[in-house]
Amino acid sequence: MSVIMILVPVAGCTGNQDEISLNEQIVELEGELSNLTTLNENLQSAINQANSNASDLSAVLDGANSEVGLLREAIEDLNSEKAALMNQSMALNMSNHDLKLQLASSEMNNTGLVESLDANEAELERLNSEIAVLNSEIADAFAEISSLEATISALQGALGNIVTDVIPKIGSCPLDNPGTELLIGIDDGSGIGEPDDGRLEGREVLTRFGGCPGTQGMVADLASGSDSTVSNIASMGGNLYFVADDGVHGRELWKSDGTVDGTGMLKDVCEDCPSFLGSDIGRIFASDTKIFFVARTIDEGRELWVSDGTEQGTNMVIDLFQIPNQFYDVTISYDGPEIFFAITKDQNPGFADTVIFSAFKGNTGQNEILGEELWISDGTPSGTYMISDVNPQTISIQTDTGPLCCYDSVGGVPMEPVMMGNEIFFTAENKVADLGRELYKTNLITTESSIVRDIRFGELSSGVTGLSVFDNRVYFSADSGSTGAELWATNGSFNGTVLVADIATEGGSSPANLTVFDGLMYFSASEDGSGRELWVTNGSYWGTELVRDIRPGTFDSNPRDLTVAGGTLFFTALSNETGRELWSLQAAGIEPELLSDIMDGTGGSGASRLFSHNGNLYFVADDGANGAEIWRSGGLQGSTELAFDINPAGSSHPRGFTVVGEKIYVLADDGSRGVGIWFLAENEDIHLSSD
Repeated sequence: MSVIMILVPVAGCTGNQDEISLNEQIVELEGELSNLTTLNENLQSAINQANSNASDLSAVLDGANSEVGLLREAIEDLNSEKAALMNQSMALNMSNHDLKLQLASSEMNNTGLVESLDANEAELERLNSEIAVLNSEIADAFAEISSLEATISALQGALGNIVTDVIPKIGSCPLDNPGTELLIGIDDGSGIGEPDDGRLEGREVLTRFGGCPGTQGMVADLASGSDSTVSNIASMGGNLYFVADDGVHGRELWKSDGTVDGTGMLKDVCEDCPSFLGSDIGRIFASDTKIFFVARTIDEGRELWVSDGTEQGTNMVIDLFQIPNQFYDVTISYDGPEIFFAITKDQNPGFADTVIFSAFKGNTGQNEILGEELWISDGTPSGTYMISDVNPQTISIQTDTGPLCCYDSVGGVPMEPVMMGNEIFFTAENKVADLGRELYKTNLITTESSIVRDIRFGELSSGVTGLSVFDNRVYFSADSGSTGAELWATNGSFNGTVLVADIATEGGSSPANLTVFDGLMYFSASEDGSGRELWVTNGSYWGTELVRDIRPGTFDSNPRDLTVAGGTLFFTALSNETGRELWSLQAAGIEPELLSDIMDGTGGSGASRLFSHNGNLYFVADDGANGAEIWRSGGLQGSTELAFDINPAGSSHPRGFTVVGEKIYVLADDGSRGVGIWFLAENEDIHLSSD
């Protein structure tokens, strides 16, 4: 073990500032000593493993020698058996000779002598066959002995040539977590290695031990010490994809495998853009093997892009909007497509690796000016097409070459789509038919679309919002004009679109945060006498009820962030005693309970950004001492704790949770390097692997 001795000369009295500085140095050196001690322990463990490997090889060698001894004993037994058979064969040959002499000297044919002679010859043939078999077995045994002796020779050589090599592990680790690897192998020049150079490379390495220590750390310094303004993080295929500014290219698309060397700009989408502008990439959506995003270029403006994770496979899908926003006397208010969600194989195998988005198509060459409608794309131009045209083209426009008929400068402007089977349900406005914003559906296979029901008849909108799928129906909040915003459900038909429950007798209850848990639908709603609280429904009027009045009276507990993790429904709520804190519901029929009063008093910890991983809930909260950091809960009393404190001097404000493998990745600020990508792990990445 390495020992660092710290000698601190002290002369006279020092000021308070010097004492603080000295104490900080001592704490820092103690931390370095602790790290060195841990490294020493890891290396010692690796050396013990290497010794164990050598012991295993010795055991194999002993076993081979023992097997050779057994084979030699077997050969001796076979030779003895062979000698006995040879003696029997010689005796039979002598007997045959005597019988032939007797037969020759006899004056008359002696039938008995002939039969005895035939029997002896048959027995002799059998004995010769057995001797041949024994000869073959003896030859096989000698061949196996030769093979074992060659193996023994190789093992003896390996035991004599096994070496170890300790190397730093930097580029293949996160920035804050460089490690050390112990290599075990034979320095014989295999592969790219050089023989007897004291280093292990290529196929010379038999086993490597080590990893990237620590349970949290910044992945990479994307802008060399300045704020990279990283955002929009997503994961696909074991990699992270995000938007960052390295100070040179502007905000562009980046990729990372969680290590320093594996982090870099994937593509400069807008090469001609000034560095202060970049490609203006929006939120990234991941399917199984593709990511989709909207980005800007100088020539095409903001359009849909796709990437397979390679620079060559990152391209604009199609240029849909090819007209200016001011087209003759028509002003078009549009700033590119809006992506709603990507479809994975688990969600719908028939439409896996596609994306649902809204877009405006304008192409005067094709005499098309279509307003903003619902589209689907598989990432290719031919696989990109409109799946719903709510607002038809009915208006003519006067151009330099004459009237152009017909165009639509607005579109249905679809919002909040959800998928149920092969149908997409969404809200849209049909201004041509003087309908407000209502519920529509379209079929992914046939692209046939229609209004589900004009809930608020006429040009006024029913305010459909909060679409969520439960038990083969789509649930949502809507106002028929007589009940206020209440809970509705539909199976996709006119008659199957019904009011589930009129919760508030005056005004509307405005259901929100619709979340499926334990075979029921939970949501927040406002009732006349209880304020906004947690409600539940089984889809029927009689099965819709208040779960608990957490903040008694007309005050709102305002449940938010309903999230299912590890068989528990988590949410945050306000109470008079604690402020906004984390609550949980273990099962239907059981009252929810406060999990932890993280910040003492009535101020509340502001618990938010709930995220499920490995059966636990992760979330952001401020206990008043550590700032806004990442907490973890298993759902039971006493299981809620501070999990990761990224900024020890304040709040790191974590956001953008995503998972790759067993690690959580977040965007956070450690207080000194700006917002960056951090990894979080429950266990250190120290492991033994074989090449």
